[in-house]
Amino acid sequence: MPKSMPKFYNSLVQAWNTIFFAMLLVGGIYAFMSGHPVAGVLMVIAGGWGVWFCGKQVNYLMNTKAEDLPKTKLDEKLAEQTAKALEANMKKGE
Repeated sequence: MPKSMPKFYNSLVQAWNTIFFAMLLVGGIYAFMSGHPVAGVLMVIAGGWGVWFCGKQVNYLMNTKAEDLPKTKLDEKLAEQTAKALEANMKKGE
């Protein structure tokens, strides 16, 4: 598994969260205009905060370099397997 896969997955999740909160914001505006001002204002506040926060998270994730991500057990296992395979290929070549 490439090291950037968790980064991609987290970015995708945060992007979908941003879309959800944007729809909540639009729904709040609609509720406010439809005669439900309290619900509309609450939805606009929650949606606006969610869009801001999730957008900030996506921006942070996209600006993070793969080498800055913490190492996982899977990364260590893959590195070990790669080292063994390279060693085996070196022995075949001799």
